[in-house]
Amino acid sequence: MGQALSSDGENGGSYVDGQSQKKIIKLTLTDLNNLFLKKSLSTLQQIEIYSIKANLRISDLNDDKLINNCEEFKKLVSLEGLIENDEEISEILFKFIINLGSFPILDGHCKNNGIDSIMLIKAINLLDRSRFNAIFNKEFEYVKLLLVCFCLPYNHDKEKLFIHSSSNDVYDATLINNKLSWSSIDYYSSLDIDNLIIPASVLLKIFTFCLCATRLSLDQFKFFRLNKFKSEFENWSKYKKIAYCLMKTIEYNINSTNIDNYDLSITRVNYCIATTFANIFQPFTALLSPLLFMEHSVSPPLCETLVPKIEIEMTRLVNEFTLSQLATFLPANLCYTNMKKLYVGKDSGFSMRSFESKVFGWKAPTILLVSGHRIEPNKKKISKRCDTFINEEYPKFRRSPENPSKIYGEGSERLTYGVYLHHAWKISNKEPFGDSKTLIFQLAPQQQLFESSLFQNSYAYFNTLNNGGIGFGCNLPEIKNGIKKYHPGNVSLLIDGGLEFCCFRHIGIGGSFNTGSGFNKLPSESVPHSANSITPEYEDKFTISDIEVFGVGSDKEIQEQIKSWEWEKREAEARQRVNIKNLGEERAFLEMVGLAGNHGGTGGSV
Repeated sequence: MGQALSSDGENGGSYVDGQSQKKIIKLTLTDLNNLFLKKSLSTLQQIEIYSIKANLRISDLNDDKLINNCEEFKKLVSLEGLIENDEEISEILFKFIINLGSFPILDGHCKNNGIDSIMLIKAINLLDRSRFNAIFNKEFEYVKLLLVCFCLPYNHDKEKLFIHSSSNDVYDATLINNKLSWSSIDYYSSLDIDNLIIPASVLLKIFTFCLCATRLSLDQFKFFRLNKFKSEFENWSKYKKIAYCLMKTIEYNINSTNIDNYDLSITRVNYCIATTFANIFQPFTALLSPLLFMEHSVSPPLCETLVPKIEIEMTRLVNEFTLSQLATFLPANLCYTNMKKLYVGKDSGFSMRSFESKVFGWKAPTILLVSGHRIEPNKKKISKRCDTFINEEYPKFRRSPENPSKIYGEGSERLTYGVYLHHAWKISNKEPFGDSKTLIFQLAPQQQLFESSLFQNSYAYFNTLNNGGIGFGCNLPEIKNGIKKYHPGNVSLLIDGGLEFCCFRHIGIGGSFNTGSGFNKLPSESVPHSANSITPEYEDKFTISDIEVFGVGSDKEIQEQIKSWEWEKREAEARQRVNIKNLGEERAFLEMVGLAGNHGGTGGSV
């Protein structure tokens, strides 16, 4: 194959870029296919190749044995019996691996009806992020490749989107220092990428599968087979509810009754994944990894009956389902192993004082979650306290005149927002605190991320003057004419001093936080937009039913925090301890002034 490269290279141009020598060469599709297989094999150790053959029950990689149907595929990836009525997701994954294993041929006319050992080896390299990154540079998108392979079976009737590939088709490729740059090749030249679609119902199942298998993202579980996550897959319907929040980021109007009517552009899906739930496909990294180990290996991870239970203390807002959602944009290790419950309003009381006593001792990052039901704008019967907050304390929101009547989100649906605060909490009655690592996010009914901006630095405040409350992206509240006045930013989350009400405002750029990550390039006409952009303008006001804070951080930070708490506890106990040695002298003195003993007396004098 090296000779073929040399002869092809004679027809291309050569030039020097900095310290690297680059050469453009011509390769046929057959050349590419053979070279990629060679590259894929080079990443595997001999024991891994041996394990693949053992798992497939073949003696040679060139064996023509195929995994011909979905039942055989389910056995291969240990998916059988995990999901009730699982045929559809199994079929989706089966076709996906066929398309992925056919790489670099991506023309939508895959002639493979099954999966052989060669295809599996290529799929293992394309799914495993570390192997993928070793082959391609950062410019070649992992998520985009997976989406294309998922959507190809649903675009066969759109002939105009494909150009039939031939083994003699020629591709331009770049040699850098005599090494083939795999990222320099246009693998999608036979596809009209911008017009490829994926049914929303199919994407929902893919997202649900990924949420169920989120813990595959953790290093200690990446060689576990899927059947070790039985309890997660038994809760498929609950994970599906989380998946709907991701679907509504892509198209807000999607719901369980109309999802079959939607076909989604993979360009839009790719954008939302990249900006809002970048880790959603991370479990696919380990989907085929168990094949690199013998099924009856004595390796400890594979001997476990099931994955260990999550050690985090669960609450109403933090459970296995919300943890899987948090892991779509935060590191999975942080979500599953480095979270400690600090404050739960339901248990400790909804007050600033209780919040402060539970949270302020934590010197590492924290995650605040707040949830409740929307206060309907036209609701006639509301409490006096709610009326004061909405109509007197919190300023009116005025939409751009282009969309005066539209509302983003209606009814009394449940809303969940959160904040990742990298800075330690403190009382801030004079100026805000926090840093640019602060992140506001929404979990329900849709997922959005609101990252910090450089326009302002009003990242957070905890205001105790006149019960000022908690704010992110807001200026400090003021008292005018005896009435409290809040000052929310363009993108801000504000919690009143009684921890009763919360308001999220989203009216454009210019504040301490950017607009929603999934709103850019939003194609839907169903939401209000400002005059000069397509970013929706809206407010979510809701009555708080749950507010919780969890401490997060590295293992080192958590251990240091625990040591600090233990030291504080010992110091507090020491201050309370009575000095036994001097007890007699102290008691005699107290009796002299009438504070101990002689209970019938009225005190004394010295």
